[in-house]
Parts: sequence; structure tokens; C-alpha cells
Amino acid sequence: MEGGVMQVVSRFVFCISFPAVLFHAIATLDITPEMLPPIGAVLLAKLSAVLFSRGLAKLITRPTDQSGGVETLSGLIALLCTNSDDVGVGVPIFSAIFSTDSTFVALLYVMSAMQGLIINPLAFTMLALGKRQREDMRTDGADECSSSPARPPPRAQPSRWSSKASV
Repeated sequence: MEGGVMQVVSRFVFCISFPAVLFHAIATLDITPEMLPPIGAVLLAKLSAVLFSRGLAKLITRPTDQSGGVETLSGLIALLCTNSDDVGVGVPIFSAIFSTDSTFVALLYVMSAMQGLIINPLAFTMLALGKRQREDMRTDGADECSSSPARPPPRAQPSRWSSKASV
């Protein structure tokens, strides 16, 4: 395949096909009471990982750091700890072990949607807060420098061999 065709196919798969498969799987899902405990457990585990990432970022960064490093680092750690390829890896494995219409396979689609709707926005919000604090710190620093009065250039000190000696 040519590069242009490959780009169009990948755009179609990732922007239209995959979201359509997820939406269809979740829309046609029959939620039973047996599904709620695993969904709640995974949600609780991922939220606790996000909280853990916040605490870990506070431990790693300096207490005087006001540049948004804590928020940025906690957002990155949260994304790295909670992102998993539930659909890409889990569906073929679960389909091989269980039947394709199993509730376990449907749970993978729900968990993938839960990651995209709850966990990722939290992590991206932490990243955005860190970026905003860093930009505010740069802006505040520029304002302080620009509002201070300009200092005159330093005067040259006469040297030993100045014109006075030659006079």
C-alpha cells in the first residue's frame, strides 16, 4: 500500500470504525447485576491509581515547586498506570477462552469506555493544570521583570593606566 492510502485507512479505522464498534458493543450490552461488581472494582482500582499518582508526584517533587510540576507529573503517572489495551489484547484472549457473546467480553468494552470517559479526562485535567501553572509562573516572572525600573549601565572603573597617569 502507498503511504497516502495507508494514512486514509488508519484514519478510517481509528476515527470511525473503532469508535463505532465500541459504541455498538456498549449500546447493545445487557447490563446484569453480576456485571456491576467487576465494573465497580476496576473503576475503584483505577481511581485509586490516579490518587496514588498524585501522592507519588508530591513525594518526588520539591515542596517549593510552584511551576506545575506536581500536576504534570501526577497526570503522566496516572496515564501510564491506568492505560491498558483492554480491547486490543483482551477481546481476542477472552473470546478464545469464553464465547464471543460472553459477559466477560462485554465487560472489556465497558472498561475501555470507562477509561476514556472517566480516567483519561482526570489525567488530562492534571496535565492541563500543570501546564497552566507553568505558563502563569512564566507570565508572572515576565511581569515582575518588565515592571521593575531599568538600571543604568554600570560605569566603567578607571584603571591604573588611565589617562590621568599620562597627563
